[in-house]
Amino acid sequence: MGELETTPKFLIAMPQLQDSNFLHSVVLLLNYTHIGAFGFVINRPTSIELGQFASSQNVVCHHSLVNIPLFRGGPVEPHRCVILHADHTVVERQSVLPGVYLSSTEETLQTLLQRGSVPLRLVMGYSGWGPGQLDKELAEGAWLIGDPNPSHILQTAPETTWQQVLHELGVDPQRLVPASGIH
Repeated sequence: MGELETTPKFLIAMPQLQDSNFLHSVVLLLNYTHIGAFGFVINRPTSIELGQFASSQNVVCHHSLVNIPLFRGGPVEPHRCVILHADHTVVERQSVLPGVYLSSTEETLQTLLQRGSVPLRLVMGYSGWGPGQLDKELAEGAWLIGDPNPSHILQTAPETTWQQVLHELGVDPQRLVPASGIH
C-alpha cells in the first residue's frame, strides 16, 4: 500500500494512461484499502452550469454560482453528486482536508446554492478501483502520487490543475513522453 496508506492523496494521470476518463486528470483519492479505492476527478468540468442544474431541480441558485460548471468526478454512478466546498457552517459535512469539506445531501446542496457559498464544486460520479486495480496501474506508471493542495481542489482553474500539480511535484509536463498506452 505504501504512499497511499494515508489518504487523501492526489493521483496525477501520466500521459500513458489513455483512458479518456482520466486523460490529464487529477484525482482526489479519498479511500484506499485492500478491497479497492475511490475518489473524485477534480479538473473535469462539464458543459452544464450550476444555474442550469439548479433550475432543473427547482432549486434557487445564487447569482454568483450560476456560471460555475458541474464537474465529472469519474465514470462510476455519474448521476450521483457530491459537493466539495469550503463552507464550515453547514451541518452535514465531512472534513476532507483543512478548509475542504464533502457534503452529499440535497438539503446541504440547496443551502450552499442559495447562499452562494464559494468556492464549491458540484461533482457528478466518482472514480473507483477494485481490489488490486489501482496497485497495478501504479506499478505500470499510470499515476503519480502527491499530497493534495486544498486550493487545487476548489480554486485552481480546471484547465491548469494538471500542469500546476505536476510543477509542484517538480515535474515538467512538457518533458513527459507517453509510453505504451494503459487503458
